[in-house]
Amino acid sequence: MKRTHQELWVTVFLSLLRVSAGTEVDETAPKFRAAVYEHVVTMPSDPKENVTRAEALSIMRQNLATYAQQAQAARAQGANIIVFPEDGLYGVAFSRESIQPYLEYIPDPKVETWVPCDEPDRFPNTEVQEELSCMAKNHSIYIVANMGDRQPCHPQVNANCRKDGYFQYNTDVAFDPNGRLVARYHKKNLFFEYQFDEPRQAEVVSFQTPFGRWGMFTCFDILFYSPAVEAVVREGIANIAFPTAWMDALPLLASVQFHSAFARGLGVNFLAANIHWPAYRFKVAASTHLQAWRLSITMHRYPANRD
Repeated sequence: MKRTHQELWVTVFLSLLRVSAGTEVDETAPKFRAAVYEHVVTMPSDPKENVTRAEALSIMRQNLATYAQQAQAARAQGANIIVFPEDGLYGVAFSRESIQPYLEYIPDPKVETWVPCDEPDRFPNTEVQEELSCMAKNHSIYIVANMGDRQPCHPQVNANCRKDGYFQYNTDVAFDPNGRLVARYHKKNLFFEYQFDEPRQAEVVSFQTPFGRWGMFTCFDILFYSPAVEAVVREGIANIAFPTAWMDALPLLASVQFHSAFARGLGVNFLAANIHWPAYRFKVAASTHLQAWRLSITMHRYPANRD
């Protein structure tokens, strides 16, 4: 894949007032600072080509190294949470078979209490979760990232179980500042993502922080009532972390326009992190919220490559 050199702004920091969904700003609520990262993904030259786990880890660790740099920069600026984009660890356009070496078993944090940084061998082949956990722990910051989950299934128990005996999910994960896995969300509404399976039901997933309760959903989910609107209207979640690989489509689906409309219309803080690939209209990490535009924005420029 041909790549060209360019300069790219990558980190946006916001000082936000916490809001309650659909209500006025609560001036007494804890304030927080958040970061989103618009990432130029290092990806395989041919996503359809089958590779080994070691080769897949080599790709993902290059992206994780950049994530670690950004988490450190975010924390240095006082950020309490950072959101990374959908597909940011490996890219797009995989087949069901070729994505498999990039996937990991992600336990349900509602069932398992786990700090991968402290217990890296508790589950096999969880190197990515270990690095994200250590990243959160080392920099004392909440991290929301997107990765692939591979869950075992059995045709006699799970009617939609694939022949290979696994479900593969596009997944958001959240780690707290102690490195604990606190939330796992399987993307319900897939957009031509043949490498992944659609979960049977849309699940509203959230995690608690000292600065409010946070929900997570992914990209195309925002166009559907469930789980996006449901998280706010039914569950009253006032803060959303939104990993996305959003391709701008005028006139109604430009990222900043659509994400801002969601935030303002429903009265929530909304942190969206997109990949950066302008040739295919993937661009602009839009961090928006409803009211009290008390913004402290820092833009960092780093060398980036993407044709």
